[in-house]
Amino acid sequence: REGNGAAHHHRKRPRPATTAKATTPGDEKNTSRAKKRPRADDDTSARDHKGGRPKRPKRDDDAPKPTSADALTKLWNKFRVKMADPKVRTAAIAKVLTATRGRLASLAARHAEARVIQTTLRYADPEQRAAMVAELAPAFLDLAKLPYARHVCLALLRHGGKDAALGAFRSVTGSTQHDKTKTPQSSGKPKKQQQHHGAFAKLAAHATGAKVADALVTALTACGETSKAAELRSRLLFEGASTLLQKLATGDAATTATKKKTSAGAAADEKDTIVTREARDAREKTDRFLTRLTDKALAHHALAHETLRAHAVRCAEVGDFARLRTLASHFADAALHVASSRAGALGLCHLVECADAKTRKRFIKTLKGKVAACADHAHAYLLVWRLADVCDDTVASFDKLLKPLLHASADASTPEDEAIVPGSRRATRLVAWFAACSDDDDDDDGKTKLSTSLDATEVDVLERRRPESLVVGDDDLRAAKKTTRQRRAELRALVRPALAAAVTARP
Repeated sequence: REGNGAAHHHRKRPRPATTAKATTPGDEKNTSRAKKRPRADDDTSARDHKGGRPKRPKRDDDAPKPTSADALTKLWNKFRVKMADPKVRTAAIAKVLTATRGRLASLAARHAEARVIQTTLRYADPEQRAAMVAELAPAFLDLAKLPYARHVCLALLRHGGKDAALGAFRSVTGSTQHDKTKTPQSSGKPKKQQQHHGAFAKLAAHATGAKVADALVTALTACGETSKAAELRSRLLFEGASTLLQKLATGDAATTATKKKTSAGAAADEKDTIVTREARDAREKTDRFLTRLTDKALAHHALAHETLRAHAVRCAEVGDFARLRTLASHFADAALHVASSRAGALGLCHLVECADAKTRKRFIKTLKGKVAACADHAHAYLLVWRLADVCDDTVASFDKLLKPLLHASADASTPEDEAIVPGSRRATRLVAWFAACSDDDDDDDGKTKLSTSLDATEVDVLERRRPESLVVGDDDLRAAKKTTRQRRAELRALVRPALAAAVTARP
C-alpha cells in the first residue's frame, strides 16, 4: 500500500493481556524467579552487602601483585634510573621477578613488559640474573624473531655473560644434553639437531633476528667460545650439513655411503661424485643466503661480511667464477656498508674481479662522493684500489676513483674547498702506486717489483689473479678484455700528469 501504508507497517501491535498465575508453596522451588529461602545455618552477618558469597577474613598477603603492565611499569620507574636508591631498586626488582616468575618468555613479546625485562637484566644481582637466563635461554630462537622480544635477547647476551651465550647457542643449534636419541638415517646427529641445523641460517636471514644472530656470534667470541662461534659461521656456509660429506672428504668409511662396488676405481669415482655434488649444493645454498641478505638490506652485519669472504674464497678455489659474477650485482648497492670491515672489503675485491663492466660501473657509482673517505678508511681503501686496477674503462676509473684524491684541477683558480689532496698514508700510497708502476715492473704473471712496499694483504689483493685470465661460464667469457699491463699503463699515463699539475699548482 502507498500513502499511510508505511505508518501502518511500523505501528506496533498491542500485546494481549496476560493473567498472572498464582503460585503455590510447592511451586516455589520450580520457579526461577522465586526468592530462595536462606538456610538456617547461614551467617548473614558474614555476607557482603549484596547478599553474595560470605566474606573471607583479611590476611597480610592480600596486597595486589604487580602482574599487569601498569603495575610493572610503576615498579620499572623506580629502578630504571641510574641514580636510584639501591634499596628501592632491590625491592622493586624482587617484586618484578616474583610477579613474572615462569612467564618471562611470554611477557618478553609485549612492548612494556619487554622494556621492564631488559632493565631488570641490567640491574639484577648475579643470582637473579642467572634465574632469568635459565628461563629465557631455552626460548631464545623463538624470541629472537619477535620485534619486541629481540631486544630482550640482545640484553640477555649483553648482561647474561657466558651462561647466556651458551644457553642461546644450545637453543639455536638444538644441542641439548637430554636429547641423545639417534635417528636411523645416515647422519649420526640427534633428531633435534637435524631439525635445528638450518635454524641459525634462517635466523641470520630474518629481518628481525639478523642482528641477534650477529650479536650471538660476537658474544661467543668474546667469552672465549671460538669453536662454537666458528660452528655457527660454518652453518651459514652449509659446511658439514651431513656427516657423509666429512667422511668422504677425509676418506674414512667411504664404503658406508657408496654402493658396493667390485672395482676400487669405480668406488673412488662414486666418492668424488658425491663430494662434488655436496660441495656444489653448499655453494648454491650460501649464494641464496647472501642474496637474501642483500634483498632484505641486511648486508651491513659483520656476519654477512665474514660469510661473503669465505664464500668468495671457496668459489675462487674451485673456479666457480660465474657464481661470483652473479653475486656481484647484488652487492653493488651495498658496497659502502660491506667495505667497512676487512672481511667485507676482501670479499668485495673477489666480486669486482669477476664482475662485468656494467656491475663495475655500479660499484663506482655507489662510491661517488665517498671516494676520499673510503681511501682514508682502514679497510675500504682495498676496494677502491682493486676496483681501479681491474676496471677496463680506465678513463672512468681515473675520473671517479683516482682524480678525487688529487686536486680537482691543475688550475690555480680552483676554490680551495673543491681541492681534495690525499692527506692520509693509504690514499697517498694508492695514488703513488699507480703513478710509479712501469711496464718493466710487470712480469708475465702480473706481479710487480713494488711488492716490497706493500703489506701481505695488499699483495694478496693486487697480485692474486688477473681478471683477463678468469673464465666465466661455459662460453669462455673473460672477466676483463684488457690485460693488466695495458690497464695499468693507461692509468699511469693519466695519473702522472695530473699529479704533476696538482703539485705545481698547489705545492
